Amino acid sequence: MPAQMVTVTVQDNATAYINKIVKELPAKSGNMAWNITQIASSSIKQEANSAFSFPRPYLGTTIRPQKMGEKEYAILAARYALAVERGRKPGKMPPPLGIIEEWARKAGINPYALAKSIATKGTVGRHFIRNGMIKAKPRIDEYVRKEARRLVE
Repeated sequence: MPAQMVTVTVQDNATAYINKIVKELPAKSGNMAWNITQIASSSIKQEANSAFSFPRPYLGTTIRPQKMGEKEYAILAARYALAVERGRKPGKMPPPLGIIEEWARKAGINPYALAKSIATKGTVGRHFIRNGMIKAKPRIDEYVRKEARRLVE
């Protein structure tokens, strides 16, 4: 069963940064907004894949850019991506088994024990979205500079 997807919302640095640039783009900029979203998505995916390699980099495979409207773009990921990004405090209800079951079984871990451990101990945020955007920002800035030069020529 494919993972449910969630939009990385405007409150997250990745989409807020992209939306800020997109709103400032001139009308004749064409596919710049889409290309910027793809650069960011690619960088976030690389960070997720390098941070989570066992049993396979599943979270990274769920990360993709998506056009949401005329000049509105988002980066989609599995619905648990933001919990992995931010971490989780101990003492909360266990996460739904459907979210962790496939990963736990492939890792040879009892999914019920894993859910109980997450509820009891919490998790540390992995910040793959933040780190991906930090790494993407110079590439995005360079792309915008090149395109701006092209547009004024």
